[in-house]
Amino acid sequence: MDGDTIQAQALTFTENLNFNRNISVTLEGGYDCNYSAIIGNTTLNGNMTISNGTITTENLIIGN
Repeated sequence: MDGDTIQAQALTFTENLNFNRNISVTLEGGYDCNYSAIIGNTTLNGNMTISNGTITTENLIIGN
């Protein structure tokens, strides 16, 4: 939904992310397994494509 926050654990994900909705979301990485504290960064080994809308990221590393 517009204005929502997506939280991700401090893990490495190997996949591609595609955003194509006219909404604004925040992607916060680096959480522990309980999502109660930020303990590091989330790594995305792949591509992030934003075709529509806006994404704000925190504690996210994008690499290949």
